[in-house]
Amino acid sequence: MTGFWLDFPWEGQGGVAGELGRMRRTLDFLANGPSLANEAAGAAGVFPLTNVTEDADNFYVYAELPGMDPSEINISITGKTLSLSGERKIAPEEGASYHRKERKGGKFNRTITLKTNVDAAKVEANFVHGVLTVVLPKAEEAKPRQIAVKG
Repeated sequence: MTGFWLDFPWEGQGGVAGELGRMRRTLDFLANGPSLANEAAGAAGVFPLTNVTEDADNFYVYAELPGMDPSEINISITGKTLSLSGERKIAPEEGASYHRKERKGGKFNRTITLKTNVDAAKVEANFVHGVLTVVLPKAEEAKPRQIAVKG
């Protein structure tokens, strides 16, 4: 069912089309709940675009934030929820007659729910060439442990 919603062509537009996009996101959330898969499915029309990966020790979040300064980006972590927020400022072009306007400015807030809690004290973030990379170490209790079998 999610594939149908991904192909919705009017995501992010105003008016009736924008309202349909908002309804699509609401229905997708109700059908699938909050999850990493749901974050990926809802990427169309969402800013910033993100990839979320993991290995045995960490989650990795990559967010595209072109034209922003690191000081304009706010990152917070609570339990297993990462929040990215800020404001992307795009200067208006005086006297311009747009043929297409796809670059959006304004405030944003992106929340990503991870599968497990992370160690907030060890989270690191880097911003290079417009890509924010956040490394979130998994909490010790969330890491797999080898159990010795006695016999």
